[in-house]
Amino acid sequence: MTIQLTPYYRHSLNAVATLRTIDSAGVSTRTFANVGTTDSYGTDANVALSGGRVSGFAGTSLFRQVSNASNLAANLNARTFGWNARTNVSFHASSTLDLQTLRFYRSAMSVAQGRNASRTRFSLAARQKLVGNRMSSSLRVIDPLNTSRERSTTVTPLFYQLSDRTREPRGLLLSVNWMFGRAPKSDNNGILDQSNGDGE
Repeated sequence: MTIQLTPYYRHSLNAVATLRTIDSAGVSTRTFANVGTTDSYGTDANVALSGGRVSGFAGTSLFRQVSNASNLAANLNARTFGWNARTNVSFHASSTLDLQTLRFYRSAMSVAQGRNASRTRFSLAARQKLVGNRMSSSLRVIDPLNTSRERSTTVTPLFYQLSDRTREPRGLLLSVNWMFGRAPKSDNNGILDQSNGDGE
């Protein structure tokens, strides 16, 4: 088991922020702008486990972010506290069957023109090895609970806007692989994408 705790402080110049505007015809435009400064500080904590039937990692981040956008407009300054959690766990049910799950969560956060709702990502996968480990069949379920959505609220003196979109569609993926040449002694990774989902 490995445990890692990493406090940090980051000062950014000309950080990129997302802004929405609306014209006289009522057309809303989502664009980007550079804010004066952004200060972020917090702590990352991670735990990794390997060498047994259960392996994987779990981590969390807690942070405070202060954005000074007075170079654009005084009402675009923002202060927020946020946190996220992520986990990727593999279970070796047998010498030929591996199960894996990935979960990511980000808390709701205040932004320059409103608030971003919490976000979550969840996937499941299973892999069965066949023919002396030369052949394998994998089944991956993407977003089985239909929670992979991005919601935000924009509030300005001119308009109030609610946005809701699905970043990654739900899906069921089945794949079959055949290994040519000498089969490796062990291959327990690679069923799921191990990124954090934030794009993350």
